Amino acid sequence: INGAGQQVLGDAGPITLPPFQSLTIGSDGTVSIVPVGEQPNAIAALDRIKLVNPPVASLGKSEAGAIVANGGLDSDADAAVTLITGSLEGSNVSAVSAMVEMIELARQFESEVNMLESAEEIDSDSIRLMRME
Repeated sequence: INGAGQQVLGDAGPITLPPFQSLTIGSDGTVSIVPVGEQPNAIAALDRIKLVNPPVASLGKSEAGAIVANGGLDSDADAAVTLITGSLEGSNVSAVSAMVEMIELARQFESEVNMLESAEEIDSDSIRLMRME
């Protein structure tokens, strides 16, 4: 199960882990364990994570925000896809620069609103002056 509570699929369906001492995942997606009570060199390969590379046009977003295949179609495993083990996926956005940009846009918006209010005041003052004459 991944961090979102979803089952991780292997070549033979959802991957189920028996009790183990250690777990390793290879760059090709091979899930291996050392079973409880066994020697560290008694490595057992359980399954291989199903690594796919579907065309971008066949992907969409679910209501929960997950990326899913349109029409629920399964993709075939792709041997060219590899994993980088021991790392976390990072964001493609810098939070600090996004906040700075948002603050700049908010200030620009406020400035333009103030300018419009000033223009409306000048307009109403002009109308008042023309009525006095």
